[in-house]
Amino acid sequence: ASAPRPTVDGAVVEALRERIGAARAKATAGKGKEAVPELEKIVAEAETLGDPSLTAPALLALARAQAATGADEPASASAAKAVWQ
Repeated sequence: ASAPRPTVDGAVVEALRERIGAARAKATAGKGKEAVPELEKIVAEAETLGDPSLTAPALLALARAQAATGADEPASASAAKAVWQ
């Protein structure tokens, strides 16, 4: 049996989702170099919360931003990690 997931404050979850969306939009607008460090922080926070429903989208957004900056190997690693959440 898997361990129970920790309870996370809904406001914290919503704020993190908003930050993921904002960073994703930044990367889509051609500002991937700015988005990557933001998304790395967001991924770290999501991992601390232990909620895959936050970690996976954060990692996928990070992978897209990394790919947009030409960082193909880190992008592949981030995408793979997202899939196995």
